[in-house]
Amino acid sequence: MSKQKSLILLKMLMGILNFAILTFLAVIILYTIGMVRATYTARSFLNHITYLPMNPVKTVIVMYVALFTLVAIINLRQQSENSILNQTIYILEVILCGIIICCVYMEYKGIIFLVIADIVVLIRDKTSQKVFLVIMGLIYIFADYDIISLGIKMVSFRELLNVYTVRQHMLMTGILNFFSSVNAIAFIAYMIIYMRSQIKEKERVTILNQQLAEANVQLSEMNNQLKDYAAMQKQMGEIEERNRIAREIHDTLGHTMTGLSAGLMLVLH
Repeated sequence: MSKQKSLILLKMLMGILNFAILTFLAVIILYTIGMVRATYTARSFLNHITYLPMNPVKTVIVMYVALFTLVAIINLRQQSENSILNQTIYILEVILCGIIICCVYMEYKGIIFLVIADIVVLIRDKTSQKVFLVIMGLIYIFADYDIISLGIKMVSFRELLNVYTVRQHMLMTGILNFFSSVNAIAFIAYMIIYMRSQIKEKERVTILNQQLAEANVQLSEMNNQLKDYAAMQKQMGEIEERNRIAREIHDTLGHTMTGLSAGLMLVLH
């Protein structure tokens, strides 16, 4: 299996895992709020949370719109030569990533890995690549409920789970942690394969450059030999021309002297 095909499959796996995880979280959010309403335990529920949760239906809709838009951008777009357009698209990816994280109350940040996987492959400009990677790293570090809740009032996902039993709480947390770990492993595998392919590509380019340098040396030697051959040909041409002139002079002078000699002999006799 080629490295390029492996990268494509791993990115698809990451997309599927992110969709499954976000769907799992969305189901928990909708089911929890619905269960609280159905069992008329809203007062007890509100007593155990810090802030009122956002409208769960609207939150889930916004999350899916952002997710599908992000996946569409990653999978359908092609590398453009327009740097401004590319940077605008990457900024949009960062914004969509932030929206998705907020919609699940900062409980899941693995979607960042999918965006990073897209950035490291498609951004050719090293400076822009580093800038966006730093931005995504900062988002991953600071996209924490304890930090964000200081400025933005929101309910904690863990507070939503308080309506369940300890066993149910542990089961849901375990499922979430398992798929999050698989997503992280897929991302690590993706980066390892990508870096190895980059190393192989650099080695291939280095070998080609060495071969080109050797070819240039050989070409230079052949040019020198060609110059020497041209100089030799010129010299041989000059020699041949001198020999031709010498033969003409010899033949002409010989015939003339022979004629004069014959004429003198006739006169003397």
